Amino acid sequence: MKNYTFYKKVINIFTLFFILIFSNVSAQTPGLIYEPATGAGTVVLDPNGDGYTSISPFGFTTDDQLQSEIPYVSLVFPTFEPNSDLGPGPNCGFTDFVDQGDQDPIQSYVSAANNWLFRMRMGNTSPNAKSYSILIDTDGLYGAFGPNRDPQYSSSNPGFEIEIVLSTKFGVFVYDVNNMNCTPVISYPGTTNYQKSIALPTIGCGGSSGYFYDFFVNFSDLTTFFGITPSTPVRIAVVDNMAANKSTLCNPSSASDIGGINDATCGNLFSCIGVIIDNYTPCAPGVVCPDRSLCPTLNGPINAGATSVSGTSSEPNGTIIKVYIGNSALITTTTVTGGVWTLSGISPALTSLQVIGASSTAPGKGESSRDCSLKTVGATCSANPTSARELGKSIQGVAPVVGSTINVYQGTSTTASIPTAGTVWNAGAGGFITVTTLPSSLSLTTDNFLWKCVDAGASTSANSSGPACLINGAYRVTATEPLKCESPGIWICVGGNTVTANPSFTTTPISTSTTTISGSVTGIIDNVAGVSIYLYANGTQIGTTTTGAGGAWTIGSLSLTARLCETLSLIAIRTGAGTANKCPSTGSITATVSRVAIAPIVNGPICTNAPLTSVSGTSVEAPGTTIQVFENNLFEGSTTVSANGTWTASTGINIALLSTITAKALGTCLTLSAASNSVFVATSSSNTPTITSSPIFECAMSVGGNGTNGDTISLFIDGFQIGGTATVVSNSWIIGGLDTACFLYYGAVVTARASTGSNCEGNPSAGVTVVCANPLSNKAVTPASTLICSGAKVAVIAANSESGIIYQLFNGGTASGASKLGNGGNVIVTSAALSSSTTLTVRGYRLGTTCNATLTNSVAVTVDAAPTTPVTTITQPTCTLATGTITVTEQTAGETYSFDNGVTFQASKIKSGLAAGNYNVIIRSVGGCNSASSSAVINPQPATPTTPVLTIIQPDCSVATGTITVTVQNIGETYSFDNGVTFQVSNVKSGLVSGNYNVIIRSSDGCNSVSTNAVITKQSDVSIVKTVNNASPIIGSTVTFTVVASNTGPTAATGFVVNDLLPTGYTFVSSTITTGTYVSGTGVWTVGNLACSASQTLTVTATLNATGNYANTATVTANEVDPNPGNNTSTNTPTPVPQANVGVVKTVSNATPNVGSNITFTILASNAGPSAATGVTVNDLLPTGYSFVS
Repeated sequence: MKNYTFYKKVINIFTLFFILIFSNVSAQTPGLIYEPATGAGTVVLDPNGDGYTSISPFGFTTDDQLQSEIPYVSLVFPTFEPNSDLGPGPNCGFTDFVDQGDQDPIQSYVSAANNWLFRMRMGNTSPNAKSYSILIDTDGLYGAFGPNRDPQYSSSNPGFEIEIVLSTKFGVFVYDVNNMNCTPVISYPGTTNYQKSIALPTIGCGGSSGYFYDFFVNFSDLTTFFGITPSTPVRIAVVDNMAANKSTLCNPSSASDIGGINDATCGNLFSCIGVIIDNYTPCAPGVVCPDRSLCPTLNGPINAGATSVSGTSSEPNGTIIKVYIGNSALITTTTVTGGVWTLSGISPALTSLQVIGASSTAPGKGESSRDCSLKTVGATCSANPTSARELGKSIQGVAPVVGSTINVYQGTSTTASIPTAGTVWNAGAGGFITVTTLPSSLSLTTDNFLWKCVDAGASTSANSSGPACLINGAYRVTATEPLKCESPGIWICVGGNTVTANPSFTTTPISTSTTTISGSVTGIIDNVAGVSIYLYANGTQIGTTTTGAGGAWTIGSLSLTARLCETLSLIAIRTGAGTANKCPSTGSITATVSRVAIAPIVNGPICTNAPLTSVSGTSVEAPGTTIQVFENNLFEGSTTVSANGTWTASTGINIALLSTITAKALGTCLTLSAASNSVFVATSSSNTPTITSSPIFECAMSVGGNGTNGDTISLFIDGFQIGGTATVVSNSWIIGGLDTACFLYYGAVVTARASTGSNCEGNPSAGVTVVCANPLSNKAVTPASTLICSGAKVAVIAANSESGIIYQLFNGGTASGASKLGNGGNVIVTSAALSSSTTLTVRGYRLGTTCNATLTNSVAVTVDAAPTTPVTTITQPTCTLATGTITVTEQTAGETYSFDNGVTFQASKIKSGLAAGNYNVIIRSVGGCNSASSSAVINPQPATPTTPVLTIIQPDCSVATGTITVTVQNIGETYSFDNGVTFQVSNVKSGLVSGNYNVIIRSSDGCNSVSTNAVITKQSDVSIVKTVNNASPIIGSTVTFTVVASNTGPTAATGFVVNDLLPTGYTFVSSTITTGTYVSGTGVWTVGNLACSASQTLTVTATLNATGNYANTATVTANEVDPNPGNNTSTNTPTPVPQANVGVVKTVSNATPNVGSNITFTILASNAGPSAATGVTVNDLLPTGYSFVS
């Protein structure tokens, strides 16, 4: 759908309003298929087979395109489709295209099964036979004029290749209109390929419903015959036709309405269609296509070497402009600003003969054509010199562009003569001159070039000495502007030679299709062979030749297609010796390139009883084109074509009865067209018949009446002829066979006309309006009565329904539920939900008419009130009970209760043992009506908290108490540190003395976890270190033992005692202490309390005994737990050193012996201890005064 947001919202409001009105008037459910396809077509047009074109079987509600079961998309239209803009046919009727408000009178879709579907939105419906045409352009060519004209254009087909026709009552048919074959090439006869359904109400038409005519063709068939595929870009126009089973292009006179445009604004059928096609961006079938942007213009000329191009556009700012070289777009684009655009930086630069085009893509639109304003690079050559004249040995004149190179050609030579001097002089390429600025330094200051064939170099003087260098005769002088091609040149005559006789055209007229032009040289002197002929179009040379014998000439291979209205001119030059060497012809010999005008169309037929004073018709030629009217081939009068393509000639018109009228078109650069269609001015009969058939019912078989014997009677419906004819016999007539195509549609006015002999029909009879027959009201309806619950629906059976009749239930005056289509058998019509007792009636409608009837039988509906919505109380699962209980608080005798949304019911209002979940509780009354459900939720059983995980902070030197922390904390939990006696919100318990603590977590649901035991203990790491002052004492000496007792915490120690009893190897001498008491006899040092990081010292002095245990051990104890008992004992074992006090005493027996006498020395060795001496040796060597005896 197209994005017209605001407008669409307004339309939807109107749509809803119309639905409300419509529901109370005719109650046809939008979306209902009332004329279904048959056979295989059913699943194509109604894929889900529910009998509705809407997604829902309850019909359309707000937007029948968005809510369509098949995702149709709109075709491209230039405007909204107005109603009542058609030609023949009833306003807001079965051939009047209408719009939902977003340009959607015709939609299409290509299915996955390769079917091409179409949907037409009509103002009304009728069971008659009419034709609905899809006109398809597949090659992008259309119309009689312009760069994209269709070479197969004709007045009956401006450019379409395919016509798909829905022929109601007959089928769907495809025509090859490219070749104007009026016999279908693809046929889907019968009703397999189309259906009709009800649409939402449309804009206008009094708010009545619209109707969808849906049909399809198989794309594979189109591919086989026409070579198109679902990706082929196409343009589409849609028109319907009052004739039955006809191609509109083959029968345009009965065309009724054109979809997507106001028919009255464009004058005639093909003008309107042309507006649609010009607005249509070629795109693949079945996709959303945008409107087409308007073509930009391309400024010109474009010179070779250009690196930028520019133009204008009527599209808004921001429109993207693409520039094309041939068929290839440049990568760089530009945009429109203020109606102009420029694309710069083209690289490489443009070269001669490249064809440049431009396209525009406006916001929200598709790309325009790119060949509306083609320019050929370098095609516009330099401007000719304005004037030139011979001055003896030079040629001087004026050229319009400074810097242009001036070339001079002698006679018919194509090689330029080389100058020797001039202004402005250029020495290159043998020398050449260019145009200078004005005023110049020449003899005539208004001249700006001097070309000389004498002297040398720069010169401003035409006077020169020397021999003549210009031969008498014709010369051609050209100018070549920078980066442009050379101008055609102007001819001058040197000397007094006579001029060549003028040439003439013998080809006439010369049109855009002419490729060869002939002529001759006039007179009796120059009508000889060898005379050069030059042909120009608007001053540009387009051909040359020489005459043959007798002066005749022909120039062929011409292309005048793009030269409409250009002026052709001729120059003849005779060259030769002496008098045969002549100057160019000087006469103005011209012709205009034209084309044959397209023949106009004269409106007809014409049946009258008086001479005509005006004639009207249509023309595809431009406004202002002259239309000549002829009576029996004699000119009668003229007029001009109006802006909408119509014309009316009344001045001087007086056309007699029995004449034949034709018309021809003639205009600027248009030659007289062929004659139009012939329209005979028939004499109307004077007899007027009557119609006696009354009433005339829709789709009746025949109509009869009275008339004048021998007259031929023709029958008309709303002015359109139907059926055959009848001859009046015995003053009566009857025309039958009208039911086959249901020619007689509801609301139409039927008239009859009589023709007498060769005369045409006279005045119409009094009209008789076609009426409809009410549906039969005697169809049985069941059930006669029923009991239902509030909110339930009632299914009503209408027996032996009439085919094509729409059946609708009514609750009082309001439609209830969706309508259903009668099929000849029983149909079931279902009401809307009912909340109170009522009587339902069934009404039958004949679609497209006001005829309806309420069936005699009705249905009495008793509505049993439903119980009130249950109110419940819920007992949730607990920590110890895994299930919950739901109790309905109120209870009425006989009610039953469901806790599973009505699957099962029980007498008790209590439901226990319920696992966690949602439960829909319903109360059912004694009469079987259910209450609305009430939702009850059983929560999962509360979860037991996890066993506490703890962190413990023991007492230390700074804090004498401990702390327990539960490491994981959840919202709503409380905590007990005394085995559940008390609970607290905090997960931290501090100030704890030594002891055992059982920690429990309680959830927000009141569930307790398993307990975790935590122990708070005071610890003191007491230690002792014993040292000795002499590790190797001498037995009998004293040693001093030093004992240092310490407490490294983490708490102060109490009951601190050191045991240090001397072993047997020592004898106590003395002791000292820093604190407490020490009893040497027991070795107990009672310290008492010892703070953290504190220490006390004990010294014990003892004598080392000669024997005994020397390992002296001290131990420490305290009341607190010692985390490191390994340092509670310290032992020191000195190594005793033995000591022996040995001595020697020597005595002599005679202290005063004589020499030579014997004396006795006595030596006494002794050991005073305390240890035994070993290794004792006594040395007593006699001195020399003695001699050893014994």
